[in-house]
Amino acid sequence: MGGSGGGGGNGKALAALAIALAVPGTLVSLNELGTVDLFPRFIASEDAREITIPGGTKAPCGIAAPAEITLSADKARRGDTIKVFGSCFHAGERVVLRVHTDEVGSATADSSGHFEQSVTIPESAPPPSFPTAVAATGKSSIKTATAPFTTKA
Repeated sequence: MGGSGGGGGNGKALAALAIALAVPGTLVSLNELGTVDLFPRFIASEDAREITIPGGTKAPCGIAAPAEITLSADKARRGDTIKVFGSCFHAGERVVLRVHTDEVGSATADSSGHFEQSVTIPESAPPPSFPTAVAATGKSSIKTATAPFTTKA
């Protein structure tokens, strides 16, 4: 998807940015022309070390890049352990992990802004088949990424 607006005070770029930030998994990039490029879905590699935009383009994790997480499993039973893979957080920052609203752990982003952390699904997780999410929030960047999750029976 190409530029979504430009300068000129018309607000198209800001509107596109606001829409993109409201859609999880949308990568937003400000290009050299001053317009906003939107990439509606991107895929984190299994170890969450790089992001691939459809078409094979690798996206950098800059300071303005949105954080992203992927899960080793999108469904698990209460008491089970899953891995959370994160990317594009600030280097060295503490990242708090939650299942639904319960804090279940934290990780420290490496020098590239990535982390990998095992978490246990709490007994207080939503009932089976109730859609919820795993969330990761950087304590210094305030970047938050979510991934859909469902508790199994």
